[in-house]
Amino acid sequence: GIWPGSNDEILYQNAINRVRPLGEDDHGFLYYWLSFLKNQGFIEVICNNATILHYTAETVSRTPFIIPPVREQKKISTYLDYNITWIDSLIRRKERLLEHVQDYQKSSINDVLTSSHG
Repeated sequence: GIWPGSNDEILYQNAINRVRPLGEDDHGFLYYWLSFLKNQGFIEVICNNATILHYTAETVSRTPFIIPPVREQKKISTYLDYNITWIDSLIRRKERLLEHVQDYQKSSINDVLTSSHG
């Protein structure tokens, strides 16, 4: 995840790796790159995961980082930010629609079961 910084106390379990972009490199691009590697199963391949995934500083150092020019990094992360936000909003709208459909189905079933057939 990306931590924007705060004065609040931070607690974590066992270990945490901090990876920061160098110079003007884009933190969003770095986040998306690492997320891509994780989602593709690459992180699991390079980690010792006999019981739980253990992504140590050593395995972080063996992680390949593709670093396009900063301008491209920013374009890529801006594009992904926009589209992921848009997709997330569509998912939320679909979930709300499904809830309405389920409510309508329950109401319709209730109406059928409780109506008097004369």
